[in-house]
Amino acid sequence: GRAVGYGLLGVVGGLSVANALQDGSKPPLATAPPYASKADFYAAWRASIAPEASTLPGSVWDGELLFLGALAPAGSIVTHRLFPVKGAERKWLGKRFDQRGDVGTNRFRRSDDDEALGRDFSWSISTSRRDGEEALVLNYAAAPTPDRLFGTVLRMRDELRELEPGVLLGIGSMAATGGMRNG
Repeated sequence: GRAVGYGLLGVVGGLSVANALQDGSKPPLATAPPYASKADFYAAWRASIAPEASTLPGSVWDGELLFLGALAPAGSIVTHRLFPVKGAERKWLGKRFDQRGDVGTNRFRRSDDDEALGRDFSWSISTSRRDGEEALVLNYAAAPTPDRLFGTVLRMRDELRELEPGVLLGIGSMAATGGMRNG
């Protein structure tokens, strides 16, 4: 019982440290995908800028989960298995920003030509918890109707930057699992 629990805690803790150590240092220029390593991705993210807030209301973004770092398998399970809303297949598709300007939602595959929407967030251009620079911050706990698990309990937060027009790079994190250190 307890030994297994402490063993799992040790494994998760070790993976978290390995994950954080793979981040790399700040580069002079952003590079486009694909990325050979998590450090390459973070280098591009750090060199990118917050998108212009006026371009977001009403926009729809396709997303892709990159398989980088020690926590990539867990991230894939959370993103494609646990995060999708009821009625959706197990596939996250991206983000949709509402016309009213400060809220948005996630998009999930329902069928080949249909989407399910859910896991709402509020958004703002604000300070990154990762590096202190401006980012597009998606706060799931501050959504008008926060999701109980991902918003209230886990306190999910995404931080996105624009690599080039039409390309956002994002880091997702949950305060309950270490926050941006493990993004």
